[in-house]
Amino acid sequence: MLTELQEVIYTNFNDIDSAFIYFVKKANKANGELSNLNQISLSFQDFKSALESLLPKRFTYSDLSSLWNKITNGEALLTYTLFSAFLNANKFQKSEKNTKYEL
Repeated sequence: MLTELQEVIYTNFNDIDSAFIYFVKKANKANGELSNLNQISLSFQDFKSALESLLPKRFTYSDLSSLWNKITNGEALLTYTLFSAFLNANKFQKSEKNTKYEL
């Protein structure tokens, strides 16, 4: 599941920033300036909502909980730093394609 989620994000977003901004906007946490992503964190419910929007009906609650625990390393909130680590920032290659999901 973890690899599948990484691949979906790699395929659908140009970079880590655009992927994280998608999650933030789906969580309705984009109340203005998004210049400092390091100051934004997401709850499990935020994460769940964004994933259900990105991949409708793909994951069960148990799957989402498992993914959450792996991505956050047991932390209560998903930060940009944890999100970047999950996507292995060095392997996330920017592409010349447009983002498939509207931000």
